[in-house]
Amino acid sequence: MERREKMEMLLEQMRLCLAKQDYVRTQIISRKVSLKFFEEEANQDLKLKYFKLMIQLDEHDSKFLSVARHYGAIYNTKKIKENPIDSLQALQCLLSYLVLAPFDNEQHDMMHRMLADKNLDKIPPYKRLLKSFITEEIIQWTIFSSELEKDLRQGSAELPAVYVFQPNAEGTARWLQLRQRTTEHNIRIAALYYSRVSLNRLAFLLSLTPLQLEEFIGKLVTKKTIFARIDRPSGTVVFRPHKNVDATLDDWAGNVAKLMEMISQTTHLINKEEMVHGMEHAAVAVADKD
Repeated sequence: MERREKMEMLLEQMRLCLAKQDYVRTQIISRKVSLKFFEEEANQDLKLKYFKLMIQLDEHDSKFLSVARHYGAIYNTKKIKENPIDSLQALQCLLSYLVLAPFDNEQHDMMHRMLADKNLDKIPPYKRLLKSFITEEIIQWTIFSSELEKDLRQGSAELPAVYVFQPNAEGTARWLQLRQRTTEHNIRIAALYYSRVSLNRLAFLLSLTPLQLEEFIGKLVTKKTIFARIDRPSGTVVFRPHKNVDATLDDWAGNVAKLMEMISQTTHLINKEEMVHGMEHAAVAVADKD
């Protein structure tokens, strides 16, 4: 049996298992597929079929980052790149699932890499969506949804919406998950700028109730995305771990050493500039005498 025929058989097995909703067996079969096979241009049709099946599998398990990677593989396929409409649709799905994925280093790195894609200029709503999650600023959900909800869920004549956030049961569920991701993003940003803040104040900034805020903070702490300690009697949340005296002195010594190094470099540059200007003035004086 030829390699292509074997691959077609594996993909058909995956399709049948997905049709029977046997997701465990589908995952087992998918591990038998070698991605090197898809590097040949003649196998692009099977590559697209494989990644579409993997998207169905990972959508069921809510593995949004994996779905984004699968759309990335589809987007970078030569056959798709040659079709502008299919290319932009794959990019829209990629970005949608990328922002839906929980925050981690891989997701953060992938967002920054996608921001450099030139095709983002052709889909402004999705470019703004991506920038909102990269920029270290709090996202005001009411403003965010009023400006982007129509473009992301309904689309327009110039830029039709993809299925991810469409106004159906699944699309609405993903839209609610997007709101959760914006809240998690906002809490991470607050943790960057605040060392200690009142729960009521932070809840007001994020348009949440104190109980909802506590729940989100608890989830992020459990995932080790942020450090936080909630002091309920005082009604505050602390985003900085307590440092002992030795750690504080080490930080201070490191900052002083860095400051002295910068002063030394600045002094060296000033002396260099003075020597250069001195040589120029000397040369001018000699020329005037001649």
